[in-house]
Amino acid sequence: MVVVAVAGGLGDVGRTIVEEIHRSQRHQVYVLTRQKAPGSPSRNVPECFPSVLEVDYSSRTALSEVLAKYNVDTVISTLNLHWPGADDAQLNLIQAAAECGTVTRFLPSEFNIDYNAPEEDMPYPPRVKYLQAVEELRRNTTLTFTLVRNGFFMDYLGLPFAETHLHPLYCILDISAGKAVIPGDGNCHVVFTHTRDVAKFVNELLDLPAHQWPKESAIIGERITLNELVEAAERCTGRRFHKTHDEVSAIRKGATTELPSNNPCYSYFPGGKEELDGICCTQMIGMVAGVFDIKGTELNKLFPHVQTIRLEHFLRTCWEKAGENNVHRAE
Repeated sequence: MVVVAVAGGLGDVGRTIVEEIHRSQRHQVYVLTRQKAPGSPSRNVPECFPSVLEVDYSSRTALSEVLAKYNVDTVISTLNLHWPGADDAQLNLIQAAAECGTVTRFLPSEFNIDYNAPEEDMPYPPRVKYLQAVEELRRNTTLTFTLVRNGFFMDYLGLPFAETHLHPLYCILDISAGKAVIPGDGNCHVVFTHTRDVAKFVNELLDLPAHQWPKESAIIGERITLNELVEAAERCTGRRFHKTHDEVSAIRKGATTELPSNNPCYSYFPGGKEELDGICCTQMIGMVAGVFDIKGTELNKLFPHVQTIRLEHFLRTCWEKAGENNVHRAE
């Protein structure tokens, strides 16, 4: 049994990973979360959830003491580096893990693509924060680490009917509206992986000794072109989608066709519609450039017994839930 601490384990990807590790009962898992400000409301922690440890991410010493106290062997960071201060929190956590005397392995917050891609292929400013974390890990040679890459989260394609902890965001597909926005000609290959599958493979990595961890861990849910994705959505829903092909030159300028279901999502982003559009444009540029066609040591081959969620099955299940919701509304 391994003692694991998941930083950001009450968030979207983090909660999914915590749930899988806890469900498997193969390892002891703790959730690290930022200390609450005085007077702030209590956190929404599910029943039967693992122990939640409030930590001060600004204090390397305090973090180190917590990791040593609970005899943590492996730290998994799922901190969202898009948010202010999260990058410094992760750097402090890496340093604390290296100093505490118990941690031997660290899985930094990535869960996307290879951020070493040229900037023109992935013009995403926070990418620098991910690269800084890798450099910090390389400096701390007592820690073994792996970089988990899984492409675009499949969960987003089935919103609002997908079972997921991800905050809503619509990119490429809007199955409720029957619309698709495709960058360029749509022939680029993209890897789509469900967060539950990411969590399953992360849990499998915990069973491996440190010397067997690959430097780059690729998780492949399904590799498919964007045109094939839309065709699959049409088969699963039984209707023709309204398809718009956005010019890549326009996307690079931050202009993309709006998907209707994004409307209520703007309030989640501090920069509103402009920020959400910017995120979608960045993802689409990366897809066209091949950045989301993930490379690395495929965990699917290391752990062939793990069955991944197939895209068409996922879309069909989501659409069946849409039909059930319509029946209930009619009643």
